[in-house]
Amino acid sequence: MSKPVLGIQLEFGFHEVKKYIHSGFADKLAREFELVWFILDKKNPEMDTYFRSTGYPVIYYQPENMQRPIHFCETCNDVVRRSWMRNQDAGLFHNYKRVAASNWKDKLLGFRFLKHALECKALWIVQRRYYHEQLALDFKKYNVQKVLSTGYGSTFAKFFYTTAHHLNIPAYHIVNSWKDLYTNSFIGFDFLKKIFVWSEDMKLQYRQQMPYLKTTTLVPTGNPTFDACITHQPKAREVYCNKYNLHPNAHWVLYTMMPPGLVNDEWETIMTVAAEIDKFYTADQVKLIVRKNPNHTAEDFTKVLLPNNVVVADHFCTYDAVTDMIIQSEEGEKEWLDLLHHATLNLSVPSTVTMEFLTLKKPVINIGFDATGNQDERVRQHFDAGFYRNLFDKEHVYRATNIEALIPCLRRALEFNSLNTSHTAITLASDRVLQELLND
Repeated sequence: MSKPVLGIQLEFGFHEVKKYIHSGFADKLAREFELVWFILDKKNPEMDTYFRSTGYPVIYYQPENMQRPIHFCETCNDVVRRSWMRNQDAGLFHNYKRVAASNWKDKLLGFRFLKHALECKALWIVQRRYYHEQLALDFKKYNVQKVLSTGYGSTFAKFFYTTAHHLNIPAYHIVNSWKDLYTNSFIGFDFLKKIFVWSEDMKLQYRQQMPYLKTTTLVPTGNPTFDACITHQPKAREVYCNKYNLHPNAHWVLYTMMPPGLVNDEWETIMTVAAEIDKFYTADQVKLIVRKNPNHTAEDFTKVLLPNNVVVADHFCTYDAVTDMIIQSEEGEKEWLDLLHHATLNLSVPSTVTMEFLTLKKPVINIGFDATGNQDERVRQHFDAGFYRNLFDKEHVYRATNIEALIPCLRRALEFNSLNTSHTAITLASDRVLQELLND
């Protein structure tokens, strides 16, 4: 008997490659399903190579054929939801600018009853406006029996899910980022068969903000992207000692940078951090390994003068700002996972990297200060974000809001690491998702 066909929607690159390819998730899915990749064409050859290498069909759609003006009701729904979130202090988040505090407009617009009325209307509109004839033809051509995506807010994602629904094809969604709920808290489909969330806590948060979703729809599975952190077999530590001139007995502190745009002086902040650490530790004891953000270029920070306790890791990402597409090479993903395993701890503004370190039970120090060493309001929103602030309740997530707090946090983190070197076995998220897909 032939395997059922699973159609998977893609459009952004970096996280989708990590989730499906680098993690091995696509290989697991292929054991039980025939796969078809439905991709928004951003003319990216690396993206094409990654997914064609699976041996399954790759179907491209031109962006100009996947456009539709946002309905006025959808816009109103978004505005009211954001007002409601500010009124509730729910941790609304924006990647590149400070979220405004609640004001009189929010008090007028952010009523629960208005939110409920608009989300009901928006659900009705999305399910009637976003049927796409070409997608329907391709679903039928490839005999697609189930569909899966990590996106829900784009026009392409709306076309993908709604067209499948019109054809009575069961639809599934994997939460891509823990930021999703706090940047766009409206999934415009109440017909999804399952939404795979990361945890019981995330399930509760989705249910609170989108009560139209059935409790049985939200299934905690974990995030398949993080499976690679657990299963990866790193190269020997000596490889990176030689490559980056690192002392084998030093604590390697992996500093992961923010996307360019939120702050303009992060490099100067790194130098402030390095100078403070240098007062208490030699480079043979603690070394900062700076990993640039995927949005940076290979040329960024290559001509700067580095202090003795700082090294900049190689950059393996290409970023196309026009198409909003980031791709990391396989070599870069493997080095990232190697450094993740060999580093003692992470130092950064709150980010998804925190979750990768916590997956390996490694400590994290989040900084909230600028190059002067004083608290920086530009990054404060990361500490207050709804997806993040509860993490500070964990014993090995430390918050340094000014330079004076850095070394005490570092000392506690180093002590924690020395006492917590074993890892208990856990069920992989990809196995849980696959089982759910098979059970329906």
